[in-house]
Amino acid sequence: MKKISVILITMLFLNISLMALSRSDSVKKPEPLEDIEFKFPEYSKEILKNGLKLFFIEDKEQPIVSFSFLIQGGALVDGEKAGLASIVAELLTKGSGKLSSKDIAEKTDGMGASLAASADADIISVSGFCLKKHLDTLFNLASQVLLNPSFPEDDFDKLIPRMIASLKQEKSTPGTLARNLARKVLYGDKHPYGIKPTEASLKSIEIEDVQNYYKTYFKPNSASVAVSGDLTKKEAKELIEKYFGKWQKGDVPQINVPQPNPEPQGVYFISRPSSVQSAVIIATRVVPITSGEYDVLDLAANVIGSSFAGRLFRTIREKYSYTYTPFGHISSHKYANIFACGAEVRNSVTDSSINVINEQLKDLSTSPPTEEELFRVKSSEGGTYLMSFENPGFVLGLIQAADFYAIPLDRVKGYYENLMAFSNYQVRDIARKYMNPQNEYIIVVGSPEVREKLEPFGKIYEYTMDLEPLTGEKGKFEDVGLDASELFAKFIEALGGKENLDKIQTIIDSAKIKFEVMGRTFDGTGMQVQKAPNKKYMKFDLVFQKQEMWCDGTNAWTSALGKNMKQEGKNLEDLVTDAVIFKDTKYIELGYKCDVLGKQNNFIMMKIISPQLQESILYFDPVTYLLVKIESTEDTPQGPVPSTVELSDYTTIEGVMFPMTLKSANPMFSMTMESHYTINQPVDDSLFAPIE
Repeated sequence: MKKISVILITMLFLNISLMALSRSDSVKKPEPLEDIEFKFPEYSKEILKNGLKLFFIEDKEQPIVSFSFLIQGGALVDGEKAGLASIVAELLTKGSGKLSSKDIAEKTDGMGASLAASADADIISVSGFCLKKHLDTLFNLASQVLLNPSFPEDDFDKLIPRMIASLKQEKSTPGTLARNLARKVLYGDKHPYGIKPTEASLKSIEIEDVQNYYKTYFKPNSASVAVSGDLTKKEAKELIEKYFGKWQKGDVPQINVPQPNPEPQGVYFISRPSSVQSAVIIATRVVPITSGEYDVLDLAANVIGSSFAGRLFRTIREKYSYTYTPFGHISSHKYANIFACGAEVRNSVTDSSINVINEQLKDLSTSPPTEEELFRVKSSEGGTYLMSFENPGFVLGLIQAADFYAIPLDRVKGYYENLMAFSNYQVRDIARKYMNPQNEYIIVVGSPEVREKLEPFGKIYEYTMDLEPLTGEKGKFEDVGLDASELFAKFIEALGGKENLDKIQTIIDSAKIKFEVMGRTFDGTGMQVQKAPNKKYMKFDLVFQKQEMWCDGTNAWTSALGKNMKQEGKNLEDLVTDAVIFKDTKYIELGYKCDVLGKQNNFIMMKIISPQLQESILYFDPVTYLLVKIESTEDTPQGPVPSTVELSDYTTIEGVMFPMTLKSANPMFSMTMESHYTINQPVDDSLFAPIE
């Protein structure tokens, strides 16, 4: 018995020792593996006699072969029949010769293979994969689809209603509506990237349009194919020549893409009463994918919105809990692109979310990210990139895309090294150039209650869920039966009549000012002195900055930081025009082109264009005919900036109505002036030029 006890005790100690050893081994930190130098994989390129480009990578790990054809065109060449390229792609695999869509589906399913076609902005692609033993069957099927599609009418007739139904379904997805509106606004409603299929455009497409698209753009000399998998280079070339060598080359029309023609900067809003959240997008225009700035700009976009490593994840998700899935990225089109960031947030925090996003964009545009932050983003993006090289199709996709987009291969091959070499100052500089909030467009789809929250961010342009403008110059107008001279006559009469206006020779406006910038408010004072016909002195004291302006009717000067500067050229012309007393009643006399647009949202709107081709919109009250708002674009050192001036609290002084409150706002700051007027007090001409 004693011996058994000794054995049991011995075994117990042995087990305890083994457990301790095991625990020790399990918590021991493993040694890092040696660094492995990244080398871009080898690939081959062939050009067939018919002009078809073949890219190939051999991969023997699995008995699988995949391929991808790219054909130039895509939605770029839809013209007025938006949606045509998508219909062509959808119908490619629906029939060929005597093969029906059911036949094609059964053949691919029977092999456990895939054959699909799709269209995007720049291309139509046809891709597939299969086991090596089914190579001939799948490539034979692919050649029939690409070289001899039947575009069956019964499938076409079913497809149009299905696509229209899909368009209607998009109205239930605020994020999709916001993305579509962003593209329309930033590219312009006539640019191929900004045009979206509508019910009308889809109904206008005939089967003959589909056939003509195919005949025009499906040429081997305007296409490429990438093949990877368990076959040799020789086998790949023989396979492509066997099934696509007879594809006849031909002339392809040159694709001419216009420059984007964006809408004015501002806030673009779609009211969706059922929304419990707001889909918010803040977007700017950026460079084509061919630009040498694209890769560092992509890195800067990832600093903002790269999943867990991005700033928006750490702020509007983790810090404020406004959303679950913020985003930030740039598109990857051939001719023009958009940087977009945002999130879907609760209605109550729509404006707060915009402020937080703008704070991050402003910070990145002015201060470089820390080395630690940038390394975290680089590591995330670079690691994902390197792991993707396990798939040969990814490599071929890079090469094929580089060929299509005319991107230098050295840039593609050196992407990882270049990514890791970008400095934090390069990121700041590119963000300042392309991601600065001063250049932004704000797109919001949400409940009507959030509209008021958006007013501090700029002029609001309202759109329907069909992306049709409700307000702004492109919105619907009610005819008011007035031309420009008649509307100005009513405005002059509303002010007090021409006789009373002509009696006023001097105006002194002493104002109290509230100046708001970046969430801070400053008090200040201002004074404007005008003398008929076109002399003006202006002084602003905003505590942190003082400014003066003089105009003697011929010359003009400005002063900032204690230095007087005589103005010339366009600046001089603008200041002399602005000095004209009661200028807002005299635009026709001053050579402006004036056009009454009509009545919209309880305003009569008039567009005016100065002799220097600067556009403004004047808003008149339809009952009193007083001018209540002016929208224009101001030139600043940072570029053109939209500006809104609101005039209110009109009061009669000496028989003439004057606005006692003036509110001016632009994306950088807002200012409210409470005025006190002194009329016809003698003013010496010496006031209108700086003291030498």
